[in-house]
Amino acid sequence: MPGQSVVSKVVAILMAYSGDRIELSLTEISRASGLPTSTAHRLVQDLVECGALERTPSGQYVVGLNLWGIAAHTPHSFSLGEAAMPYLQQLLDATGGHVHLAVLHGPQALVLEKLSPPEADERISRAGSHLPLHATAAGQVLLAYGPRGLADGILRTPLDVYTAKTLTDPGDLDNRLAVVRRQGVSRSCSELVTGLDACAAPVFGERRTLVGSIGAIIPAGSASLQDVERSVRAAAKELTVFLNGPARETFSGPLFRPVLRHWDRNETRDRAG
Repeated sequence: MPGQSVVSKVVAILMAYSGDRIELSLTEISRASGLPTSTAHRLVQDLVECGALERTPSGQYVVGLNLWGIAAHTPHSFSLGEAAMPYLQQLLDATGGHVHLAVLHGPQALVLEKLSPPEADERISRAGSHLPLHATAAGQVLLAYGPRGLADGILRTPLDVYTAKTLTDPGDLDNRLAVVRRQGVSRSCSELVTGLDACAAPVFGERRTLVGSIGAIIPAGSASLQDVERSVRAAAKELTVFLNGPARETFSGPLFRPVLRHWDRNETRDRAG
């Protein structure tokens, strides 16, 4: 685009990896960044030379270890992710499913940490990927307990359809969020991926401020959802207790602060009850 600085062009290339794709071709990078192929090619080669991107044997491009190492130092994710890891492992052992810690990131849920059983055939999301708020248990928890303007904004926008069970009616979704706030847990059955069920519960920091949601994903019918809910509640509660106890001081740096974009940053209220 005319008038773009070199920095903004580089950022546009790196943001092409904000979706679920790990490997991208030069054509895909050009399309996602909105840059001419020649410009994208030149900047991608520069990024490869400095280790920010790496070229695979098949000619695709992936995020390089140098860039990953820099990103791993962000104070937003380190403290919360490190603190949550024992509770995620506990949840993995209890449910045998995919487990993750998710936080608000604009109008989506960002998977901050993720664990999967070693025998899992299907990999559901990954650390650093985004999930829709309305179609996932983790996202519905973030909507239910997050800033008031967030839920209001989501309910006013068209909701994407992922399966036949995805909630797309604003009234239905609003009712679901009320149930989540009343029960303290969300249950999503085949709403994002057919044949996969999920449960999630909120995690709170100081003064009952929402910091994220912790959840588990299992194949439909493979286990009792009541048992999964019980395990999810326990993990979320224990992580909340840890974050509000004296042991929290062993983790330096701030907890993750939600990125608020499409709603009024000042229009928030505590929905934890």
